[in-house]
Amino acid sequence: MDITMTDERIVFAPVGRIDALTAESFGEELARGVRENAELLPYIDLSAVGYISSAGLRALLMAAKATELPIHVTGVSEELYDIFVMTGFTGVLVIEKAANANDMDILDIRTLDISGLEMISRDDLSCTYLVDAETIVKVYDRSVSLDHIRACKKKSEVSLRAGVPTCISYDVVDCGGCYGLLYERICDAVPLAEVMKADRDHIGSYASRVAGWIKTVNAVDADNTIFPPVRRTLRHMIPRLEEAGILSRSDVDRLINVVVNVPNSSCYIHGNITPTSVLVSKGGFIAADAISAGSGHPIFDLSSIAWYFKLLPQMGITSPAAPFTAKECEAFWDVFIEMYFGHAPASFTVKAEYQIMQFAAVRYLCAAVLAPELVQPGITNKVKRAALSMCDVVEPLVF
Repeated sequence: MDITMTDERIVFAPVGRIDALTAESFGEELARGVRENAELLPYIDLSAVGYISSAGLRALLMAAKATELPIHVTGVSEELYDIFVMTGFTGVLVIEKAANANDMDILDIRTLDISGLEMISRDDLSCTYLVDAETIVKVYDRSVSLDHIRACKKKSEVSLRAGVPTCISYDVVDCGGCYGLLYERICDAVPLAEVMKADRDHIGSYASRVAGWIKTVNAVDADNTIFPPVRRTLRHMIPRLEEAGILSRSDVDRLINVVVNVPNSSCYIHGNITPTSVLVSKGGFIAADAISAGSGHPIFDLSSIAWYFKLLPQMGITSPAAPFTAKECEAFWDVFIEMYFGHAPASFTVKAEYQIMQFAAVRYLCAAVLAPELVQPGITNKVKRAALSMCDVVEPLVF
């Protein structure tokens, strides 16, 4: 990569492809040059670059975080410009098309044939397939609307721009009667649960790091026109427990009373932070997607961790998705809660934990309606009794 400087700017001019093989060295050199010349306006000339992968986009993102100045990307071809638009990077960088690049209409939904693609994961509303070495597609059930999928893509774009570490989303595609969303495949990424299983002697270390990561994520200010208030979402979801015959009308009112007790907040809420939904790449944490992202009080994310490491073992619930022993879960939770609240007095931590567990129980009951295959027969009544008993004590949140 050629680097030239004037009195006002520093220009980086890579050549060829910026892909999984070249992105790391490109990103390191780029970020170092930006940091060491902080007074110069950074320009990246892509006129000699024919392809950029998600790894290359992450290198640009790393450079953007290394400076407070706007990064100008020049000489952008039609093909590269389409990628920048689809991934939302036009909101991160100042993109300048090459003189011979035309305006392209990329609004039409293209078709992707998924027959023959390898399925790599599955949940209640989607299947994920491997498209190529650097791309996956999450194909949604026919019941999931196109508007919802487009909203998920928008959440991913805005999350990335706001500094939330999440996978880059590319494009909405028609997969033959249902729709999918293309994401980058981070080749070295492994679910946190798998990393922790292979390193069980250091459960507490992971708990400490997860606590710090969640605090960083929740510190992001979320636009509630894009990220719906979680409190409002729960408020409208709980009545479905009566429709499903799980709760009576009066019990529904008791749960709603707990939810509306949470103060309004504009914190970024991931919505589903568990060791299976958080990926580890190069030692850092990345959210698999931003589908459940919303805005609200941090208690909504803390209840995700409480669900996994406190509620499930407390209720004697076992699951392939939660492969840790009760003792390991207890060790994780004790360190996590201590680190998240910064070694607060025991009286404070006990009260905070109680309030977090209220929401962990509410989440489990809502899952019994939204994804009944995720809950175990006979356990729902046990969780219901616990949730309702805690609902009898509704106090202002201590944090």
